[in-house]
This record gives sequence, structure tokens and C-alpha cells, in this order.
Amino acid sequence: MAIRPAATGGQYIDSTGTVRRVRALIALGYTLIDIAESANVAVARVQTLAAGYPSLRRTVAERITNTYRALSETPGTNTRAKNRALANRWAPPATWDDDTIDDPQARPEWTGHCGTDRGWWSHRQQNIPMCEACDQAHAEWKAEHAHLPRSEFMTRLTASRASASRRGETIAHDGRELLAQGHTVELAAERLGITLQHLHQELRRHPASVESEAA
Repeated sequence: MAIRPAATGGQYIDSTGTVRRVRALIALGYTLIDIAESANVAVARVQTLAAGYPSLRRTVAERITNTYRALSETPGTNTRAKNRALANRWAPPATWDDDTIDDPQARPEWTGHCGTDRGWWSHRQQNIPMCEACDQAHAEWKAEHAHLPRSEFMTRLTASRASASRRGETIAHDGRELLAQGHTVELAAERLGITLQHLHQELRRHPASVESEAA
């Protein structure tokens, strides 16, 4: 009686992680058809997942997970897909940690400082779609400082904005310098005083060619 039957491919499971993966690939520039063909599932199923359908068969989740692993490192080319994701604030692969993407309590990390006022400024300065966590953090920051005289309020606002200026580009540039010197990614992140996930995110957001143009 204590023995549980093994999970089968037809078992229905929570779709949180799969929905995030589908939306992330759309944000990267892949269409529903691209994702469906790569995962060998019906386009209509991918469409319901993009819309946030709450459950799906385990076999479908596994196929989409494999597709996500295969496509998430390479940008797609469909502008309409990107615009759809942008309008809906769907987070791209660079914002998700593979270890927590299936956790309903996890949130995308767009800036390396999401959930803080610094994160809010990073969104603005790097033209990254605003996330709810940073929107809330900035509103709280303004409420906490609302009692200050106008001049002091503006001084602190300027300092907060400056703290986020070009931070991501600097991390990506310094990270590549350390990697070129033979450091592992883990050691490079440690030397920069950031998490491994944060370094991976900034390397994705700021390709070497973009850094060169900005220099």
C-alpha cells in the first residue's frame, strides 16, 4: 500500500516552468510554430501555454524543456514575437535561473538588482522592460524619502540613478577580461563580487560586439 506508482508521461503537472520557457523563447524571437516544431508538439498546445494554461502532460513539459535548452542561447529572428513578449513583460531566458525557473515563487532577474530601486534605474537606463518587483521597489523608495526637502530628495534620487549607470556593461566587459586571462566563470564571478547567475545574465545582455560599439 505504501508503494506509489511511477510517474508516467501522461501525468498532468503544474505548467509554471513550461509557461515561462515558452514565453522566454517568444521574447527571444521565436514564434509559436518554431517552438512547436522543435518540441514536436501541437502549435495549439504551445499557444495555450503562452496564454498561461495551468497544467500540461509531463511528456509535453519535457519536450519543451529540451527545446528551451536547445534554443535559449541563440536569438530568434521574429520581430512580432519579440514585440508580443515586450508588450506582455514576458521575461527572456537571460532573466531566469535554470535551477528555479519551475518554482512558482521565483521571479525573473532582469538587472541583477531586481526588487530594488537600483534595479528600477537599471531597467530605465538599459532600456529593459520594467518588472513589477522594481516598479514596486521604486514606489517604496519614493514613499520612504517623500518627507525630505525637495533639494535633498533630488540629491538622493540622482545618487540612486548614478549607482546603476552602465553597471551591466562594465560587469560584462570585466567578466570577459577575466575569462580571457584563463579564469573559470565561477572564479570570474567571485572576483567581481557577484553571483554566477548575474555574470551569465550580463554576458548575455551585453555581447562583445555591443560593448565594442559603446566603447
